[in-house]
Amino acid sequence: MPGDDTPREGVVLSRAGKASSSKKNWYNVEYRKPEELKGNKLSIDLSTVDELQVVKSDTDQDTEDDEESEEALFNEIDFCDARKAELENWKKHHVYQEVEDYGQSYVSTRWVYTIKEADNEIHRKARLVAKGFEEDCLDEIQKNSPTCDKQSLRLILSIIMQKKWSINSIDIKTAFLQGEKMQRKVHLRPPKEANANGKLWLLEKCVYGLADASLKWYEKVKKTLNECGGTESKVDPAVFYWYNSNGLAGVLAVHVDDFLWAGTNLFETEIISKIREKFSVGKEASESFKYLGLGLSHADDKIILSQTDYVRSVKDSLN
Repeated sequence: MPGDDTPREGVVLSRAGKASSSKKNWYNVEYRKPEELKGNKLSIDLSTVDELQVVKSDTDQDTEDDEESEEALFNEIDFCDARKAELENWKKHHVYQEVEDYGQSYVSTRWVYTIKEADNEIHRKARLVAKGFEEDCLDEIQKNSPTCDKQSLRLILSIIMQKKWSINSIDIKTAFLQGEKMQRKVHLRPPKEANANGKLWLLEKCVYGLADASLKWYEKVKKTLNECGGTESKVDPAVFYWYNSNGLAGVLAVHVDDFLWAGTNLFETEIISKIREKFSVGKEASESFKYLGLGLSHADDKIILSQTDYVRSVKDSLN
C-alpha cells in the first residue's frame, strides 16, 4: 500500500466501479492477512498498490455466502439511501403489484452496487436486479432489441454537419422501469429491504435482469417517438427522423437509455421538450460528450471523433 511496506493478502469481492469509468481500478476487498486486519473490508484503488500479486482462488463460482459477504461489505460502506431510492423508483413507475404468496413460482432478486464519480463527487448507486435466468421458458422469450449502429451514427453526424446543427445527448434515468407493460405473468420475490414478508411482486414492467427488459424499453421508446411524429429508419430501427414542409427537421439515435439528437430550434421546442416530459431525464450534454464509446466534440465546422479511453485501455493491457 502507498506509504506502507507491510504485505497484505486479501480476496476481491467485487468491483467498486464500472470498468469503463474513472473508478475502473477500484475493487471491494476483504483482508486475510495480516492477522490484525483479517475480516476488514474496504474499497481499494489497485492502481496505487506498489506491488500486486494475484493468487488464484480455490473456486471460481459464486455462492450464497459470497453474495452475503458482498452485501455486508456494501452495508458497511452505507448504500442504505441508494437502496431506498431504488425502491422508491420502483413505486414511482408502478413496476409491480404486491400480492399474497400462495406458493407461486417466482424469480429472486439481488442488489448490484456501483460507485460513480461525477462532478468531482462520489455517487453511490444501488440497482435491484431480477435473476432472469431463473425464469421458465427462456428460449421462448423474444429478446433482441435494436440499438444504434456505429455506421448509422457516422451518417447522422454527416447530416448534422450538413445542416449546421449542434449535437446533443440525453440520458434517461431508470430507463427499464419506464418500459412497456409485461405481456406475461412474472412474480418476483421482494428484497428484505422492502419489508414484504409473505408477499410477492407481480411485475407490471420488465425490470433489470429479465431477458426482454431491453426490448420492452425499446418498444416504449419507439411508441413515444412515433407519437411525437418521429419515423424510424428502414435501415436502422434505432434511428428516428422528423420532417416538416421544409424537409428534415430533426434526428434522434437510440442506444438503450442514451439518446443523441440534433435539429432545428423548433424541433427542440416542440419535440425534445415532449420527450423530456414523457421520460425521467438525467444528464444532458451538448457539443462535447461520449456516445457509443466515442468521444464527440463539435467545434466550428467539424465534429471530432476520438477513442482516447479505448486507446489508453489497450496501452495499459500491453504494459
